[in-house]
Amino acid sequence: MPVAVATWGPLVFVHPDAAAPPLETLLGSVPASVRAGGLDPEGLRFHSRVEYELQANWKVVIENYLECYHCAVAHPGFSSVVEVDPTRYRLEASSWSSSQFCGLRETPRGPGTGTSYQPSGEITGGQFHFLWPNTRLNVFPGRPNLSVGTAIPIGPERTRGFFDYFFGEGVRKVRPGTCLLSTTRSGAKTGCSSSRCSAACARACSEAEGSYLRASS
Repeated sequence: MPVAVATWGPLVFVHPDAAAPPLETLLGSVPASVRAGGLDPEGLRFHSRVEYELQANWKVVIENYLECYHCAVAHPGFSSVVEVDPTRYRLEASSWSSSQFCGLRETPRGPGTGTSYQPSGEITGGQFHFLWPNTRLNVFPGRPNLSVGTAIPIGPERTRGFFDYFFGEGVRKVRPGTCLLSTTRSGAKTGCSSSRCSAACARACSEAEGSYLRASS
Protein backbone atom coordinates (compact mmCIF):
# COMPACT_ATOMS: atom_id res chain seq x y z
CA MET A 1 0.00 0.00 0.00
CA PRO A 2 1.46 3.42 -0.94
CA VAL A 3 2.27 5.72 1.98
CA ALA A 4 3.56 9.27 2.29
CA VAL A 5 7.13 9.53 3.61
CA ALA A 6 9.03 12.72 4.42
CA THR A 7 12.04 13.68 6.52
CA TRP A 8 13.13 16.59 8.68
CA GLY A 9 16.61 16.46 10.13
CA PRO A 10 17.16 12.98 11.60
CA LEU A 11 13.40 12.26 11.78
CA VAL A 12 11.34 10.22 9.32
CA PHE A 13 7.57 10.84 9.17
CA VAL A 14 5.22 8.26 7.63
CA HIS A 15 1.54 8.84 6.83
CA PRO A 16 -0.68 5.88 5.80
CA ASP A 17 -2.47 8.13 3.30
CA ALA A 18 -0.27 8.75 0.27
CA ALA A 19 -2.40 11.79 -0.59
CA ALA A 20 -1.97 13.38 2.85
CA PRO A 21 -0.93 17.04 3.08
CA PRO A 22 2.84 17.53 2.92
CA LEU A 23 4.92 17.40 6.09
CA GLU A 24 5.66 21.11 5.73
CA THR A 25 1.99 21.82 6.40
CA LEU A 26 2.09 19.96 9.73
CA LEU A 27 5.43 21.39 10.85
CA GLY A 28 4.50 24.95 9.91
CA SER A 29 6.96 27.40 11.48
CA VAL A 30 8.64 24.79 13.71
CA PRO A 31 11.71 24.18 11.46
CA ALA A 32 12.32 27.92 11.07
CA SER A 33 11.99 28.44 14.84
CA VAL A 34 14.43 25.62 15.57
CA ARG A 35 17.02 27.02 13.18
CA ALA A 36 16.53 30.56 14.47
CA GLY A 37 17.23 29.19 17.95
CA GLY A 38 20.68 28.02 16.88
CA LEU A 39 20.05 24.34 16.07
CA ASP A 40 20.82 22.66 12.75
CA PRO A 41 18.86 19.37 12.92
CA GLU A 42 20.88 17.91 10.03
CA GLY A 43 23.91 17.68 12.30
CA LEU A 44 22.19 15.55 14.96
CA ARG A 45 22.68 11.85 15.55
CA PHE A 46 20.50 9.35 17.41
CA HIS A 47 21.69 8.65 20.95
CA SER A 48 19.09 6.61 22.83
CA ARG A 49 15.41 5.92 23.49
CA VAL A 50 13.63 6.19 26.84
CA GLU A 51 10.27 4.43 27.15
CA TYR A 52 7.60 5.24 29.74
CA GLU A 53 4.14 4.22 30.90
CA LEU A 54 1.82 6.47 32.93
CA GLN A 55 -1.40 6.05 34.87
CA ALA A 56 -3.10 8.89 33.01
CA ASN A 57 -5.30 9.45 30.00
CA TRP A 58 -3.21 10.35 26.96
CA LYS A 59 -4.96 13.70 26.51
CA VAL A 60 -3.96 14.66 30.06
CA VAL A 61 -0.38 13.78 29.15
CA ILE A 62 -0.58 16.15 26.18
CA GLU A 63 -2.22 18.93 28.21
CA ASN A 64 0.55 18.59 30.80
CA TYR A 65 3.01 19.32 28.01
CA LEU A 66 1.12 22.40 26.84
CA GLU A 67 1.80 24.43 29.98
CA CYS A 68 4.63 25.15 32.39
CA TYR A 69 2.92 26.08 35.64
CA HIS A 70 3.98 22.64 36.89
CA CYS A 71 7.65 23.24 36.00
CA ALA A 72 8.80 24.80 39.26
CA VAL A 73 7.58 21.73 41.19
CA ALA A 74 8.22 18.92 38.70
CA HIS A 75 11.46 20.26 37.16
CA PRO A 76 13.29 22.32 39.81
CA GLY A 77 16.68 21.95 38.15
CA PHE A 78 15.31 23.12 34.81
CA SER A 79 13.36 25.97 36.42
CA SER A 80 16.40 27.21 38.31
CA VAL A 81 18.27 28.07 35.11
CA VAL A 82 15.39 28.72 32.66
CA GLU A 83 12.72 31.43 32.85
CA VAL A 84 9.35 29.76 33.54
CA ASP A 85 7.42 32.76 34.81
CA PRO A 86 4.23 33.22 32.70
CA THR A 87 5.30 36.78 31.84
CA ARG A 88 8.59 35.56 30.34
CA TYR A 89 7.51 32.22 28.91
CA ARG A 90 6.13 32.68 25.37
CA LEU A 91 3.45 30.44 23.86
CA GLU A 92 2.28 30.37 20.24
CA ALA A 93 -0.39 28.26 18.56
CA SER A 94 -1.04 27.50 14.89
CA SER A 95 -3.30 25.14 12.95
CA TRP A 96 -1.37 21.93 13.70
CA SER A 97 1.09 22.87 16.41
CA SER A 98 1.59 24.67 19.71
CA SER A 99 4.99 26.05 20.68
CA GLN A 100 6.58 27.21 23.92
CA PHE A 101 9.72 29.35 24.14
CA CYS A 102 11.82 30.24 27.17
CA GLY A 103 15.13 31.98 27.80
CA LEU A 104 17.86 31.48 30.36
CA ARG A 105 17.82 33.22 33.72
CA GLU A 106 20.47 35.90 34.04
CA THR A 107 21.51 34.27 37.32
CA PRO A 108 20.69 30.61 38.14
CA ARG A 109 18.83 30.21 41.41
CA GLY A 110 17.08 27.72 43.66
CA PRO A 111 17.66 23.99 44.07
CA GLY A 112 19.01 23.56 40.54
CA THR A 113 22.04 25.78 41.13
CA GLY A 114 25.12 23.63 40.71
CA THR A 115 23.16 20.85 39.01
CA SER A 116 24.69 18.69 36.27
CA TYR A 117 22.48 20.47 33.74
CA GLN A 118 24.78 23.02 32.10
CA PRO A 119 22.83 25.21 29.65
CA SER A 120 25.84 26.97 28.12
CA GLY A 121 26.28 26.39 24.40
CA GLU A 122 25.08 27.37 20.96
CA ILE A 123 21.40 27.16 21.93
CA THR A 124 20.49 30.04 24.25
CA GLY A 125 16.78 29.28 24.72
CA GLY A 126 14.41 26.36 25.10
CA GLN A 127 11.78 25.35 22.54
CA PHE A 128 9.01 22.82 23.11
CA HIS A 129 6.72 22.03 20.18
CA PHE A 130 3.53 19.97 20.16
CA LEU A 131 2.51 18.50 16.79
CA TRP A 132 -1.09 17.36 16.53
CA PRO A 133 -2.25 14.89 17.68
CA ASN A 134 0.40 13.33 19.97
CA THR A 135 3.99 14.25 19.04
CA ARG A 136 6.35 16.45 21.07
CA LEU A 137 9.64 18.02 19.98
CA ASN A 138 12.03 19.45 22.59
CA VAL A 139 15.12 21.61 22.23
CA PHE A 140 16.88 22.45 25.50
CA PRO A 141 19.33 25.31 26.03
CA GLY A 142 22.97 24.31 25.72
CA ARG A 143 24.75 22.13 23.19
CA PRO A 144 22.93 20.83 20.06
CA ASN A 145 20.10 18.52 21.12
CA LEU A 146 16.63 17.38 20.12
CA SER A 147 14.20 14.93 21.67
CA VAL A 148 11.01 13.66 20.08
CA GLY A 149 8.30 11.67 21.80
CA THR A 150 4.79 10.33 21.51
CA ALA A 151 1.86 9.63 23.84
CA ILE A 152 -0.03 6.47 22.85
CA PRO A 153 -3.28 5.46 24.60
CA ILE A 154 -3.36 1.85 25.79
CA GLY A 155 -6.48 2.26 27.92
CA PRO A 156 -8.79 4.95 29.32
CA GLU A 157 -6.34 5.65 32.15
CA ARG A 158 -3.06 4.33 30.72
CA THR A 159 -0.60 5.94 28.33
CA ARG A 160 2.58 4.51 26.86
CA GLY A 161 5.21 6.38 24.92
CA PHE A 162 8.87 7.08 24.34
CA PHE A 163 11.38 9.85 23.81
CA ASP A 164 14.18 9.50 21.28
CA TYR A 165 17.22 11.66 22.06
CA PHE A 166 19.45 13.18 19.38
CA PHE A 167 22.66 15.10 20.02
CA GLY A 168 25.38 16.86 18.08
CA GLU A 169 28.85 15.40 17.80
CA GLY A 170 30.64 15.19 21.14
CA VAL A 171 27.67 16.21 23.27
CA ARG A 172 27.28 14.45 26.61
CA LYS A 173 23.70 13.45 27.28
CA VAL A 174 21.81 15.01 30.21
CA ARG A 175 18.34 13.53 30.58
CA PRO A 176 15.58 15.93 31.70
CA GLY A 177 13.31 15.07 34.61
CA THR A 178 9.92 13.41 34.40
CA CYS A 179 6.50 14.98 34.87
CA LEU A 180 4.23 14.55 37.85
CA LEU A 181 1.34 13.25 35.77
CA SER A 182 0.24 10.45 38.05
CA THR A 183 -0.23 12.81 41.01
CA THR A 184 -2.12 15.43 39.00
CA ARG A 185 -4.43 12.97 37.26
CA SER A 186 -7.08 12.84 39.99
CA GLY A 187 -7.37 16.61 40.11
CA ALA A 188 -7.65 16.81 36.33
CA LYS A 189 -10.46 14.26 36.29
CA THR A 190 -12.53 16.38 38.67
CA GLY A 191 -11.65 19.63 36.98
CA CYS A 192 -9.77 20.84 40.08
CA SER A 193 -6.20 21.98 40.32
CA SER A 194 -4.18 23.75 42.97
CA SER A 195 -1.84 25.16 40.32
CA ARG A 196 -2.21 28.63 38.84
CA CYS A 197 -2.50 28.54 35.07
CA SER A 198 -1.70 31.60 32.99
CA ALA A 199 -4.12 32.74 30.31
CA ALA A 200 -1.64 31.78 27.61
CA CYS A 201 -1.35 28.23 28.99
CA ALA A 202 -5.12 27.95 29.13
CA ARG A 203 -5.38 29.06 25.52
CA ALA A 204 -2.82 26.46 24.44
CA CYS A 205 -4.77 23.68 26.18
CA SER A 206 -8.01 25.01 24.70
CA GLU A 207 -6.52 24.99 21.19
CA ALA A 208 -5.52 21.32 21.58
CA GLU A 209 -8.96 20.39 22.92
CA GLY A 210 -10.58 22.18 20.01
CA SER A 211 -8.44 20.27 17.53
CA TYR A 212 -9.46 16.94 19.05
CA LEU A 213 -13.12 17.96 18.96
CA ARG A 214 -12.90 19.04 15.32
CA ALA A 215 -11.20 15.79 14.37
CA SER A 216 -13.85 13.67 16.07
CA SER A 217 -16.87 15.60 14.77
